[in-house]
Amino acid sequence: MIVLLSEPATPEQAARMLEDWKVLVKVVVDVRRDVLAGGGEVHVDGLALLLVEGSRREDLWGATWYSESREAMLEALVNVKPRHGNAWLRIENREERQRVEVTVRRLLEGREGGGVLAEGPPGPLPRDRRAARERFLREAPPGRLASIATVLGRAASVAPHAGHAASTAELVDEARHVIEWTAAELDPSGAAELVDLQVALTLWLRLWATGRADPVQRALLAHEAGRWSQRAGELSAVAEGDSTPPASRPGVARAAHPDAVRRHTGPRRTDPVGERG
Repeated sequence: MIVLLSEPATPEQAARMLEDWKVLVKVVVDVRRDVLAGGGEVHVDGLALLLVEGSRREDLWGATWYSESREAMLEALVNVKPRHGNAWLRIENREERQRVEVTVRRLLEGREGGGVLAEGPPGPLPRDRRAARERFLREAPPGRLASIATVLGRAASVAPHAGHAASTAELVDEARHVIEWTAAELDPSGAAELVDLQVALTLWLRLWATGRADPVQRALLAHEAGRWSQRAGELSAVAEGDSTPPASRPGVARAAHPDAVRRHTGPRRTDPVGERG
């Protein structure tokens, strides 16, 4: 469960935020408003809530707080914001890092800074996600991008049908998690594009709870999911090293941005950094 905090968390609120991960809380801090969204499976859940509440994307930073050790890890996939001066998962600006830490300490521990900044991996995955993550991580990033394209293509096919509303939500949620397990292995530009897609999918899930009965909303999601599927397919081809111009490939109506993704050639990370996203 996601909890929005502007005052230190009560024991009941802390327990709700720990429901998903048991030993840690995914948090997103609005450094301008000095508020925090804590809880959820992935950082983008809290980020989406803050956007709905009026926060600006450039003011939002993700972190992970460990309940037993009181460690705060200032890395998250949602921190990949090249347009706002942050090219990777770690918050690069020292002042912003300090502001995030102070807010996390104040709202989750009732004190001002001075705790341990964690650098280790997060706790265990929720059991129902573990097998899926292990399966996807056996694929190289181009294969995972292709999976995102396939899943969103299926969502585009079933979204217009009222009887498949639950299946549509499951497919969109699956795409969000594959992005979580993929984006950290791309370059900052490609990762940022996937994070933007993850944010859009998360906002759509919030809307879907009430809009699933509206045929216009279902048609709009089908249209957007089809467009997102096509773009993920283009990114997969670029990551694979396909030199064929996207407009020349079947089913691609517009040119992709060839610089959006570069094939990952450095050492592959073995820590589940995507799950810190």
